[in-house]
Amino acid sequence: MNKRIDIPAHIELCLNHVDSLPLTDPGIVPGIPGSFYILEEKDRVDLTKLVEKIDLISEKELMTWTEDEKAYYSRILQRADRLLKQSLPTDATGSVLERVAKEIEKQEMDLSL
Repeated sequence: MNKRIDIPAHIELCLNHVDSLPLTDPGIVPGIPGSFYILEEKDRVDLTKLVEKIDLISEKELMTWTEDEKAYYSRILQRADRLLKQSLPTDATGSVLERVAKEIEKQEMDLSL
């Protein structure tokens, strides 16, 4: 599959492993059941830029993509959008996504040994 969109590696890895991202305790927001993803402001900015980049792809360009490419980037867009809508920002600086990506890479390396 061609790389049609330049996505930072740590973001792409996390979007393909959303179950590895940290969550709040259920019910942390009164009146709203369930958990939220925990992201830092840098993550939210990066995800917003990615969503905007994908939204700008023209219909004409999409016609040149394979079905696999369309499905893959559609899934990436859906997951990025979900993280933005179902997350609570932290006051910390840095990137939750970068830290989680490093952990995922380490786990994948351990499995390949």
